[in-house]
Amino acid sequence: MKPGSCRQKTFRAGCAPTILLMLIAAAANAETQSSTNPGAPNCVAAGSQRPEAANDHAIDSNNYPLLSWMNGEAGNVMLDFRINVDGTVDDVTVARSSGSARLDGAAVDAVNGHWRYKPVVFGGKPVACRYRAIVAWRIPLDPLQWAKFGYGVVQMHAPDYPPGVSSQTGGITAILMTIGVDGSMLDAKVVHSSGIPELDSAAMTALKNQRWPITPAKMQGTALKSVVGLLVVWSP
Repeated sequence: MKPGSCRQKTFRAGCAPTILLMLIAAAANAETQSSTNPGAPNCVAAGSQRPEAANDHAIDSNNYPLLSWMNGEAGNVMLDFRINVDGTVDDVTVARSSGSARLDGAAVDAVNGHWRYKPVVFGGKPVACRYRAIVAWRIPLDPLQWAKFGYGVVQMHAPDYPPGVSSQTGGITAILMTIGVDGSMLDAKVVHSSGIPELDSAAMTALKNQRWPITPAKMQGTALKSVVGLLVVWSP
């Protein structure tokens, strides 16, 4: 595949797979709420200082489950865990779900045994205690980055806007579709809404009307049924 070929109006399905995970980021921010799990005192007990991170708590793109990204899953996971005497973290459980079991499990895996804190001191001695933190899973929609990594990006302008929607309204509609070996669209769904149903519907209609011809991926010259992502950018 030639560099930059994914930016043309004919998109190659092979451009869209797991490399896109490099673009997905998640942030983790500590929550001040006390843990209610038994077995250790709360790290935010009266008179104590809030635990301080001793390493990088950022969760990178490799932690984001592929199926969650493909299905547009995002949300906040509240985790409850133990900070040990040496500042290591273990016994991680989900205190409040994101609504996605995949994201919940990925958050536990990313934190358990990886995060570290400075030892929490009570009465002049480091102790084990329980704490809570939130992992916020977010899928960024940066068209320039997505195009750079091979995602199909198309622009929609004033003449493309559906009746009743101001052309000064911007937004991004992300669509995931399945393409047959002949290039026909077998299935498509909006995995990220522009926030305006009319724009999402217009994007789907344009796709179904084959406004953007799509070439399926090939292996040794044989066309394959492919999963393709398309970012429709509505530009005021």
